[in-house]
Amino acid sequence: MAGQARPDGPMWVADQAWKDEVRARLEANRVAGKSPRNMRELALAIHTTPPAVSTLLKKAGVSQTRLMPSINEQLGIGRPELVSVDEARASMDRDWKKLTPEERETVRGLVRALAGKR
Repeated sequence: MAGQARPDGPMWVADQAWKDEVRARLEANRVAGKSPRNMRELALAIHTTPPAVSTLLKKAGVSQTRLMPSINEQLGIGRPELVSVDEARASMDRDWKKLTPEERETVRGLVRALAGKR
């Protein structure tokens, strides 16, 4: 696609609620005759490919994306309030260093238990 810019910046966590909100805003735009009305128009508005937007919004659950700020701006959602993945990892790394070996093992167990629920 000519003119396509590769998104840069931090990765953002796109949860299912955000994806549902984006789809709802696209549908509201379609009904109101406003643009962007669908994923293709949204992709063109943020200078990416339609499959990039489609894949992001159709994949169930949580995803990581650099497209969130651009999508939010196009749809009037506002800046992402979520912490970027990069910021979250940096924060966890700082906190991890403060834990005792026993506390670290507890955290590992919690992560394994949460991952097992999916």
